[in-house]
Formats: sequence, structure tokens, C-alpha cells
Amino acid sequence: MMMTKIKTQGLVSDLMPNIKLMQIAGHFLFNYHSENAGMSGLLRKLYASMHAILLVINFLCMAFNMAQYSDEVNELTANTITILFFTHSIIKLAFFGITSKNFYRTLAVWNQSNSHPLFTESDARYHQLALTKMRRLLYFICALG
Repeated sequence: MMMTKIKTQGLVSDLMPNIKLMQIAGHFLFNYHSENAGMSGLLRKLYASMHAILLVINFLCMAFNMAQYSDEVNELTANTITILFFTHSIIKLAFFGITSKNFYRTLAVWNQSNSHPLFTESDARYHQLALTKMRRLLYFICALG
């Protein structure tokens, strides 16, 4: 995976708060950083890998806990629901890590600004409203997380 500095414009510049949150959360998203020098790239890879390893260890400990209390129905039910709930985070992280090339391809398409006259009025009218709604949703999701 090549780490290059990419100039953001268009929709990608609007999505940068979301991209930064994904990077902070440890997703394997190594592009779209202001600095991509050798050591910082290595540290980002270590951070994302350690985040994934800790998630898997947490999941394995929950599975061990479920196996340990499998003779009690209430404990088994609660542990099964907990494991099913946290399976989402592992699947999401693995899926993103495997398909990150498609994600970068999509962002490359979205990184092109629309300068056609048909889009100018529409962009000007709805751009600020869309940004406000997106930021409200982002703050809401972060507050609940």
C-alpha cells in the first residue's frame, strides 16, 4: 500500500473529519495524512495493528468467558449477546483492512471537484446545509460512542 500525500478537494475535503476519526479509531487508513514520512507511517501501521490485536484479544477473552460459564443459562445468554454485539467491530475492521484499495479508489473519484456550470448552483445552495447536517451527525455519533 502506497502512502502518498493527497490534496483534498471536493467531497473528500468535506469528509475529512470522518476520515480523521477513522484514523484515530485505528482503521487501516494510511493515506490522507498531512505528513507521510517513513517513521510516522510506521507508527501509524503499528498503531492500527496494535488496535486490531487488542480487539481480537478482547474478543477471545469474551469467548473464553462464555466457554467458562456455559453451564449457566443466564450467563451463557448474556455472553452470547455480548459476543455477537462485538463481532461487528472485528468484522468491520477486517473488511476495511482487506478492501481498503476499493475505499481509496472511491475517495479518489470523490476527490474531484465539480466545476461544470450545471453543478455550481446546486453545490452553492446545498453544500453548507449538507456540511452542517454531517457534522451534527458526526458529533451525535461521537457523543453516543
